[in-house]
Amino acid sequence: ASLAGKGLVCVWQTDNSERPVKTLVCEGLPVCCAMSPVRPTVVVAGTSTGSIMVWDLREPNSVHEDEESRTLDVSNGLRRPSYSTDASALASDTKDRFENQHCAPIVGLVTLNEGAMGRRKGSFGGDSTSFQIASLDQSGVVMLWTVLDTRAKAGGSEADLGLGIGARVK
Repeated sequence: ASLAGKGLVCVWQTDNSERPVKTLVCEGLPVCCAMSPVRPTVVVAGTSTGSIMVWDLREPNSVHEDEESRTLDVSNGLRRPSYSTDASALASDTKDRFENQHCAPIVGLVTLNEGAMGRRKGSFGGDSTSFQIASLDQSGVVMLWTVLDTRAKAGGSEADLGLGIGARVK
């Protein structure tokens, strides 16, 4: 019952088509998704409501396995987003809300080439702690986003309402 009206994105391994390796759940209907070729542990999806969702596949399965996933026989649990731009819609300033959030369904997502940025050493599991994506909505608005590992930044606490509890990627 808790999955009614939710969207699903499944990640498969090409050598095993029996069941998905990860099952990702979100509010809204996922319309498009992308995985960075340099950060294959991060999945980004755009929804029909104009939200961007980010999942960190490095999170332990035990965090996502619960009675519901066992009842539905979903191996590795049902993963909620590590980050969602839905919280941007809560901004009280209308101008700020429209500048930082799509107001139409997302119709395309693409990861941007790191070539111009160069390569940096970091703790994201590779050469860089971040990568960029571009999103296009149905009204023609393009937004650029930087996906980053919050543990890579120094000090302070994270107060971003879009960040899931215990999540590292936003």
